[in-house]
Amino acid sequence: MKAWSIALALAACGAEGGGAGGSAGSTSGAGAGGSGGAAGSGGTGGSGGAVWLAFAADFAAGGTCGDEPTGALGGAGCDIYRARLDPGTYAIIGIDRLTTAPVPEVFPTVAPGGGRVYFHTLDAMTARAMGVVDAETKARAILLADAQYPAVLGEGARLVFTDVAQGNTLTEATLDATGTMVTARAALTALTPAQDADAARDGTRVVFHVPGTGAAHGVYLLDPASSEATPITTQKGYGHCALSPSGARVVCDDASGGGLHAWDVSGASPVDAGALVADPKGVGATDPDYATCGATSVDFPSFCDETHLAVSVSCVQLGAGITFSKVFLADLGASPPALRALGAEMAAQFGGPGHTSWTPSCRAEP
Repeated sequence: MKAWSIALALAACGAEGGGAGGSAGSTSGAGAGGSGGAAGSGGTGGSGGAVWLAFAADFAAGGTCGDEPTGALGGAGCDIYRARLDPGTYAIIGIDRLTTAPVPEVFPTVAPGGGRVYFHTLDAMTARAMGVVDAETKARAILLADAQYPAVLGEGARLVFTDVAQGNTLTEATLDATGTMVTARAALTALTPAQDADAARDGTRVVFHVPGTGAAHGVYLLDPASSEATPITTQKGYGHCALSPSGARVVCDDASGGGLHAWDVSGASPVDAGALVADPKGVGATDPDYATCGATSVDFPSFCDETHLAVSVSCVQLGAGITFSKVFLADLGASPPALRALGAEMAAQFGGPGHTSWTPSCRAEP
């Protein structure tokens, strides 16, 4: 394992991220939001049970949120936000804008306790880097260059991510006690290009997918301790997968149907559980912004707990592609799963000019 010591002067980065009530918005709900838009909505700190939801959004910038610096959804407006939800009702307790950098910042992952959020950012069309932000101080720093798609392993002492510099290899990073320094990293599998890793809460199982048409394409379940990877499916069109907190269920985007597909991975071999959330063509009834969409697509699932899933629902227009996305909450306890327009609720509560939100990361804690 090759050691990497990358010091992060987080305190020195505080001015970039902004303090409470500064350019990154308020976490206390007492001060003005500055250029970050609205003031905080009551704060997202505190102790006790909570559901932490991190996501990329344009609430403060308005209308320029994507994962590329150019294009229909490109621009600098994609910042990282964190919301705290009630663990019983999933009502919004508070929302904070965590980052304000002039580059797209997407694919966040929430550390245990909600105090840190890891993400990847785009400094140029192909130059991606993995960052970290302190959710209370808004101190933001780049953790590793040429890295993307971070996911927290276990109690937060380790991350898995795609190491772009090493041929898009799925890699494990060991962090120091503060979670703000990489002390070592090592490749986990030779299956490449590996993308969109997600982990069970105890860190013993990781799901990822290999896109494209090569011999290795497919969705895999990996044991980080042994690096043994088991194929879940080699059928084309599945990606952006999520693993339930217990590690018993995998859910992926289904490009062929515009919805989500599930597998039961609790036994010795994966079992295809079929479609889970279909393309919600009637979603305009819960959010009128979707009324004129030519089609919709459900993407980027993230388990909050075993029965609640945060997803992005994209509006697709013929000839224009995806024009906007919003975070929805899928209640898997209902049949079919019920979708709640959480992104629209959060945009309204934050009060800025934008309404796009996507790439959610959800974590329910007792």
